[in-house]
Amino acid sequence: MSVENRKECGLKGSILGLVLMMSSLLVVSFTGDTAGIVLALPYMPVILAGYLILGVFFWWIHGRTPKEHSLLTGAASSYLVFLVVVAVMTIAAFLTQTVRYMILVNIAVLFVLWLMEYVSLKKIADELNQGMPQGRSALVVDLDEKPATMEAYFHEIEKYCEANHWNLEYIKKEKPALIRINGKKYAVKMGLYYTPIGTIVYTMTFSSANEQD
Repeated sequence: MSVENRKECGLKGSILGLVLMMSSLLVVSFTGDTAGIVLALPYMPVILAGYLILGVFFWWIHGRTPKEHSLLTGAASSYLVFLVVVAVMTIAAFLTQTVRYMILVNIAVLFVLWLMEYVSLKKIADELNQGMPQGRSALVVDLDEKPATMEAYFHEIEKYCEANHWNLEYIKKEKPALIRINGKKYAVKMGLYYTPIGTIVYTMTFSSANEQD
């Protein structure tokens, strides 16, 4: 992870942590648990630090690559979900009702943010594909970070083609690049977009090109 990505992870993760903490405070205010409020007041700095760390952790998980997410796919994901459910149920038995509500609301907030991001990305992909001339198509690939050099830019193209077992041939090795994938001609351009929660995501767009291009 680059320095820029670490800074973004720290900033956006901290904001996410504050959002989760605010949702928890709203739960406490709605439940009217004054005893819980009085008990928690001396520990507010610790609670705040805990939420900030939790937010950064969630953001770090969110930004990991599919390869790094190997524990969250396949059979491993089933065991992980089972362990998390058992752990949550065990811990919940020792928690007050207000704290249980706080956890449920935090989970709901994370789900809503994920859903907003999914809908936004789907809309962007649909708009890109609809904007292409008939008979042509575009593929948008999210990058872990912005390629700092031309070599890094070409490396991202080669890495993606290799991961999908595509035959790659350069026609013009420049930016934007003109390439052939399995005999078909494509232009590769850099781009970016903002997610609903403010994250900058750098992209490569593979657009099919005519032989005359």
